[in-house]
Amino acid sequence: MNNIIITFSNGTKKEYRKGIKLKEIINELPNEKEIICANINNTIVNYEDQINKSGNLTLYTINDPYGSRIYERGLTYLFLSSATDILGKDVTIKIRHSIDKGIFFETSRGLTDEEIKNIKDKMQEKVKKEIPFIKVETTMEEALTYFKNIKREDKVKTLFYNKNNYVTLYKFDGVYNYVIGSMPHDSSILKYYDLTKLEDKGIVETYDDEIYRKPYDDFSEETEYSKLIENYHYLQFNNMFDNSNKLTSLFTVPIEGK
Repeated sequence: MNNIIITFSNGTKKEYRKGIKLKEIINELPNEKEIICANINNTIVNYEDQINKSGNLTLYTINDPYGSRIYERGLTYLFLSSATDILGKDVTIKIRHSIDKGIFFETSRGLTDEEIKNIKDKMQEKVKKEIPFIKVETTMEEALTYFKNIKREDKVKTLFYNKNNYVTLYKFDGVYNYVIGSMPHDSSILKYYDLTKLEDKGIVETYDDEIYRKPYDDFSEETEYSKLIENYHYLQFNNMFDNSNKLTSLFTVPIEGK
């Protein structure tokens, strides 16, 4: 059988050819730019994934918990990449807290209003370019060698506990990184965000209409939970991106279509 039947959340059924990619289905729908990923028969599928069986399809946006987590990862990557372009590699940015619909960052020095504006403008520029998040698979040995060579001991420590022979990394705007979890298809989906400069060295990145303006002291106290978030879930983002950290011939197994 060369066709499959997809049942949408509202009960609508539609026939597609077997092997159709999620992005092809999304492109036929209204407001397709708002969709981050989908669930088909309890399996998460991304834009480039093929659908080979009939089933129930649930589409996720920024307003869904799973879609929101993917959006946050992509927005974090976008912010850190843009901040590096504007501030250079000498300014360090660390993620201190993940908050509702946003992230609190701490910088190694205070930033000016102009620098914040320039970072936002750079983010918008990258959103408009529709830069893809490219999934690449390499051997663990090659990845460890690379991160050791560029003195990214945080990456080495994270990967040390991964006992797999291969590891999946993401490339965005020429920079490779180790990220835990799925990422958006490309930067065009990351159009809802704002940056708010707090007192001293704080920045809050939000991604809905509400701008968080809590006192700096509410964020600066480091709890054990925030340390866990910094050292484990977001360890891959600490110490900023370095634009020189671009892989050339390291990766051996590119994932087709990612």
